[in-house]
Amino acid sequence: MTIDENQTVEEKNGVFFEINEENDSQVNFKTNGNECGFSKEPIFQYGPFVLTSKEELAKAFEDYQGAKNGFEGAREWSSKIKDLKYAKPPKN
Repeated sequence: MTIDENQTVEEKNGVFFEINEENDSQVNFKTNGNECGFSKEPIFQYGPFVLTSKEELAKAFEDYQGAKNGFEGAREWSSKIKDLKYAKPPKN
């Protein structure tokens, strides 16, 4: 997607626009035939959690800490690629 013909957003990435009710500006989008969607919802983020209300965020964090409601295996789970970014290259 291209924004105002000068900023490209790669596929599967998100963009945050802050709405200024006092400014009546216009933004042009070109999607090159790809799907594009917009949502006018608040965003609340803490750690890996991103939700639309502080209450939902608190509940998700509580569920994670309590290993419930979808986080039952979270304490034992470990990513197989967690160290990939920081892995040292093999010595020759």
